[in-house]
Amino acid sequence: MVAVAFGGIVHLIRSRGFHKMKIRGKIRYMMVAIVFALFIYLFAVSAIYTRRHYEDGQRVALQQKAQFTQSALQTLYYWDIGLSPANSHGLNVDLRDLAFSYGTDIHVYDIYGRLVGSSTPQLFDNGILSRHIAPEPYFTEENTMTLTEHLGDISYLSAYTEFYNGNFVPIGYIAVPSFISQDEVAEELDGFLSRILPPCLIGMIIAILLSLRL
Repeated sequence: MVAVAFGGIVHLIRSRGFHKMKIRGKIRYMMVAIVFALFIYLFAVSAIYTRRHYEDGQRVALQQKAQFTQSALQTLYYWDIGLSPANSHGLNVDLRDLAFSYGTDIHVYDIYGRLVGSSTPQLFDNGILSRHIAPEPYFTEENTMTLTEHLGDISYLSAYTEFYNGNFVPIGYIAVPSFISQDEVAEELDGFLSRILPPCLIGMIIAILLSLRL
């Protein structure tokens, strides 16, 4: 609707000749064009803000899941002083139970960044994901961090945190990935725009009517 109306204004200005208009007419059309431009700008900024706000919320929720997983695994492996392939079978079972509880996949790497357990080991067995941890969480000094990673053309978030035993000695790393649902992003955007769109349209119409009375 906005694009059609803006195109109509541009066509009207061209057909009449902007340089032939009186000062009042020029001001009128310029004000209408400015109102439309501001409306489009507000729409674009709102869409970007809503998406970023949703993704930030997903990051916070994912970090919380990583911290819950960290606490649960610390209890289960309280006396372990290291992780090795010998832990893989039992670790996979524990990770599947935790993944079911938290509604997300969980991967565990040893202190050298090599995979030792996963709630979905078939992803690594089939070569879909690398068996080595991403370099950023391995070299960072942060306890928990979130990365945007890629699986082909699909991007997803992964929260990484250290795996501690009962004495708070780091024995590995925990990765908790999460795919961002584009349907949920669209739903969030629709809900936000449904609240701001009516008053914006009313304000735009009033501004146009006032400019036409000049």
